[in-house]
Amino acid sequence: MKILLAILIAASVGFAAGYLVVASRPVSASPVVSVTVTNVPKKSLKMDIPLRRKMASSTNVVPPTVAPVIGGLDPRDVLQRLEQTKLRPGPEQSQSIRRVIQLFEDLTDCGPAALPHIREFLVRNLEADYEEDTDEIRSGWRDGGMTTDFLLPPSLRLGLLRAVQRIGGSEGEQILVDVLNSTGRGVEVAYITRLLEEVSPQKYKEPVLATTHELLMRPALSGELNRLDRRDQEWLFGVLRLYQDVTFAQQAQARLIRDDGTVDGSVLSYLSATLQGKSVPFLTLAYQDNRLTNNGARFQVAYATLRYVGVESAADQFLQSVLSDSKNSKGMLGDLIEEIPQRGLENRREPTEQDLQILAARQVMLEQFLAGNLNHRQADELKKAIRRITEMRVPPKPRKEGGGQRGS
Repeated sequence: MKILLAILIAASVGFAAGYLVVASRPVSASPVVSVTVTNVPKKSLKMDIPLRRKMASSTNVVPPTVAPVIGGLDPRDVLQRLEQTKLRPGPEQSQSIRRVIQLFEDLTDCGPAALPHIREFLVRNLEADYEEDTDEIRSGWRDGGMTTDFLLPPSLRLGLLRAVQRIGGSEGEQILVDVLNSTGRGVEVAYITRLLEEVSPQKYKEPVLATTHELLMRPALSGELNRLDRRDQEWLFGVLRLYQDVTFAQQAQARLIRDDGTVDGSVLSYLSATLQGKSVPFLTLAYQDNRLTNNGARFQVAYATLRYVGVESAADQFLQSVLSDSKNSKGMLGDLIEEIPQRGLENRREPTEQDLQILAARQVMLEQFLAGNLNHRQADELKKAIRRITEMRVPPKPRKEGGGQRGS
């Protein structure tokens, strides 16, 4: 979003903003910018990722012979202009961005008359990546959410899906469900899930989870993927986190460790978030797996369990085994120990009663471990962690109305 705002404020700033995903021929990268731009005919602008099946109602859609005109707008004309508008780097880029934003607003202003035409367009499986900040739509995944409102949509199809939701009504809702049932893209499943949740919370939970499970069980996407589809698994596991769906946990555990000995972060986040304290046995087994070959991967697994130290005895035992493991580097252990005091607390600055109980349990565990391992190679770091916990357990002194602390 920062990049977009900079473009809108300063039209002279050039930044590569989009490319069309093409199935019929490979695209080539620009030697100056990292974003690829295509100049192929419209009939070739097909996505590399095919639909899983036909949209449920697409064969019955008959666009109106004469589209009702609202405010002088024809949805067919707006859609055609959206398809033809390319966000190329250069002096006209800012103007093109403004045009795309306005076209989506025009399409929404057409109201229900636009829905049959949007449905027909979506069935054609065309896509254009507008290179919006991917982090913006990932920012809510910590709680299973996903940003749905953009100044410039991340892509053409996501923009159309948002327009459908904004137009609303039963027909709009059905279009979202039909795309959910047909898409092969994790990002579309995640985005539609969020759109439907805003309209009808929990109503479509079962079909959403069925689609998510189906796509997670297929072979991983390969080939040249755009930035949205490269995070396919992340989007899908985010949906499972949203609904706290634990029914995929066993399959997820099997794919936690990749063939190269690293950890799949999206799987790790899913297991930890949905199983919570019950994830510790899974993570213990993963840590003990011989395929886990590097400090970074071991740190990821150990870090995920820290929030349950002082809460679950299994987590306490696991942490002590990690601290005693000679395979772990001194640096890795130092980074891990530094996180022990604060990881998983509800309020780090002003710990709650429950936080204080957790801190007390962690302090006892660390003191006992250090007493039995006086010559531990990270004894100094362990002592620092204990001092930090001690400080956190002391409530802050009340402040005077003037802002100073009493007795200071």
